[in-house]
Amino acid sequence: MANILPVDRHHHIGVVVKDYRRYIEEFSRFFGIERWEIRRQDATRMPDATLHCKPVKHSFLSVLGSSGKIAFELCQPLSGDSVYSEFLETHGEGMHHLFPTICSPAEFRRLRPWLESEGITISQSATVCDTIEYYYLDSTSYFGTTFEVLCPLRADWQSDPRLKPDEVITIDKTASTPGCPTEKIYHACVLTRNKRLSMRDNYQRLLGFEKWFDFDNQTGVSSQDTHYFGRNAETRFRLSLGRKNDFGIEIVEQIYGPTIYQDMLEKQGEGLNHIMTTLCGPEELDLIAKRLESDGMPIIQDGQGADVYYCYADTREKLAGLYVELLCPLSDRFLSDQDMRELMIGEES
Repeated sequence: MANILPVDRHHHIGVVVKDYRRYIEEFSRFFGIERWEIRRQDATRMPDATLHCKPVKHSFLSVLGSSGKIAFELCQPLSGDSVYSEFLETHGEGMHHLFPTICSPAEFRRLRPWLESEGITISQSATVCDTIEYYYLDSTSYFGTTFEVLCPLRADWQSDPRLKPDEVITIDKTASTPGCPTEKIYHACVLTRNKRLSMRDNYQRLLGFEKWFDFDNQTGVSSQDTHYFGRNAETRFRLSLGRKNDFGIEIVEQIYGPTIYQDMLEKQGEGLNHIMTTLCGPEELDLIAKRLESDGMPIIQDGQGADVYYCYADTREKLAGLYVELLCPLSDRFLSDQDMRELMIGEES
């Protein structure tokens, strides 16, 4: 049996926050999330919790919300040491982990020695209510971020009453018009200084990624009309876009010039940078950009390739440090190639 960590889709994006109440209404408005489930996780639910493979007593809030194919977990540390408190100290609020894997305990037990032989250990884990096991992989140097693996201990784990939320908050999304239509998490972007090719190899070797689109985005060569905060900008960054099933990843390597990538490297370092959630036409994008501007989330970086316009909304203040990318195909050629369409869009429902 091949040693490949199974991945299928973005089950959720993990975001570390200091106070979830500051953000849930903004996440709901932007992504159309109506229901949030809040669970306090502590020693009563997780008696065997570990941090860096050592027993630990800690507590945190897990705040889960979803709408269609978009889901987030807001993670708020409460007491004791955790990967969340460490992340706040080193990075501040922002995207912390991706959750692409649900597998049986037996399968993960088989894979774990192989992962450790590759240098990937467990940064945090616990058995929750004797119903599920979760593991955070210490995989940042391999995949650019932390990965979460979930192992259900019973077939009906999702309906187990012991996993019921402590509180449910509902948000009336009809009370306001969302600034941006969002369909799914087409991809999440990991940012690196100079490890793009080695990371791409890790995704291929350890996760089974097979197809990639590599692009050298350079002003005046492969892109034009590039701007940062509304000003002309000479920029260059290289990217590799890959996908396994419906789990899309973009690896970006900053080369030069003022970009959201350079800003993050200077202030926080490498890690998760943005998610891409929206494909739309030029007329719709113009309306979206105006709404986002009026909502305090302006387009701060943009550019144009041969057949596509790309831009990033500055959603950091309202969405706990993350950026959102929007893509606007400028011709039918952009998605006419089947391989490109599968890489860019993934599974189409």
